[in-house]
Amino acid sequence: MTVAELIGLVCGNMPNAIPESSFVNWINILEDSIYSTYIKDREKPEPKKTENMGTDELALEKDFGLRWRLIYEYYLYAQICILNEEFAKANNYIFLYNEQVNEFVKFYYSNMENEVRARRLRNFR
Repeated sequence: MTVAELIGLVCGNMPNAIPESSFVNWINILEDSIYSTYIKDREKPEPKKTENMGTDELALEKDFGLRWRLIYEYYLYAQICILNEEFAKANNYIFLYNEQVNEFVKFYYSNMENEVRARRLRNFR
């Protein structure tokens, strides 16, 4: 899925007046955070740019599969709710985002084969 497709999906589900550049920035923050914190054996993806959002692909989905798209969706929904000062709704999306990240970490570390795998799996958050 491209950045533009994700933004279209999110804006279709939760209409807003937020500029596309803010969505691209949030996606860059999300990917930088996930790759810096958990994915140590791969290069961090290049930052997305507004002018390339029709061709830039979501790094987690490209590297690990379609099922991790929800990480992006929940994160973006939470950011929209925060900007709209809908904090209770934002908390729900942040909870869903954290659950997806937890599932991703379990998936990612279960595929690692090295001596620190068990320790990381116990202490990943």
